[in-house]
Amino acid sequence: MSPVTTTVSRRAFLHIGPPKTGTTFLQQVLWRQRELAVQHGLLLPLGSVRDHFRASLDLRGIETAPEGAPVTGSWDRLLAALTAWDGDVLVSHEMFAALDDAAAARALADLAGSDREVHVVVTARDLGRQLPAVWQEAVKGRRSFTFAEFMAQLEQPGSEFAGYLQDRQDYAGLLRRWSGPGVRRHLVTVPPPGAPRDLLWRRFAGVLGLPADAFELDVRANDALGAEQLELLRRLNERLGERLPWPGSYAPVVRGLFARRVLARQAGRRIAAGGADLAFARDRARQQVAALEDLVGADGVELAGALTDLLVADDVGSAGDARQQVADERLLAEAVEATVGLLETLAEERARHHAELARLRERIRALEQG
Repeated sequence: MSPVTTTVSRRAFLHIGPPKTGTTFLQQVLWRQRELAVQHGLLLPLGSVRDHFRASLDLRGIETAPEGAPVTGSWDRLLAALTAWDGDVLVSHEMFAALDDAAAARALADLAGSDREVHVVVTARDLGRQLPAVWQEAVKGRRSFTFAEFMAQLEQPGSEFAGYLQDRQDYAGLLRRWSGPGVRRHLVTVPPPGAPRDLLWRRFAGVLGLPADAFELDVRANDALGAEQLELLRRLNERLGERLPWPGSYAPVVRGLFARRVLARQAGRRIAAGGADLAFARDRARQQVAALEDLVGADGVELAGALTDLLVADDVGSAGDARQQVADERLLAEAVEATVGLLETLAEERARHHAELARLRERIRALEQG
């Protein structure tokens, strides 16, 4: 069935992710050049990607963000901001993929109520790279299980990650969930390893109607950790226990400061699925492509890229099996390096805060004298 066309000239793009499909890279390109996007008729409403994240939490009925801030009413604020704009809008966050059927239907109805043609955009990457990346995000979210334990959970009824592949990594399922009268759906595939760095951006920009060459791509969006750094963080999570809670201080201190600003800067062994995990990923990927062929061929989903991008490449496992253990002596060396990096980062933060405090004091003195 072909998508229903309308006479609405303004468009609302809702990029729902899912996680680890190039979302951070695409978001950084656009948010850092938000005014340029506006010049080309596309608004990213509100002030930052965090506002879109909070809106996704609000739609899910979650009242508190990971850092502890309240989020109730965030979706309505986002709607008010985009309704006031007389042009195209883009709402983008990977956690929209976590919405259930009812919440997704509400989001689509609300966007259609802004008198716009609604476009849902799903970015997709092959499971050979996805599975280790999703596990890594779980560890950066305060979990302490190993990759082997994570893989076991995917198929274990009642576990924390049971059904995760169906809920957030089933691209065909997401496209079906995010469908409705007049809704146009787009699938953007993440290019395979070795493809030009700008190819994903060019595909995404083409869906949005933006001139790809007008935007700079000098962003550092990849905060992936090497095997050694990830194992260090995993063991720290074990020791932390209930200290530094989530929601609360864990997100800004451990995930934000330590993982993203310290550990992500250290060189480490890149990880990938291997052995039986790689075979599992290949099998699931073939199933995904078969399901997507029907949607793209008969159900009106518009494809930017190639479905073969979602098949697992032969050399994915050459990066190093994610189950491979890190030797204690190697982990100790990484821990020392991480401690040095953390101290340097804290010193930089202290200097920045002192400079800001001096600036504010000078401003106060000027106001008092003037």
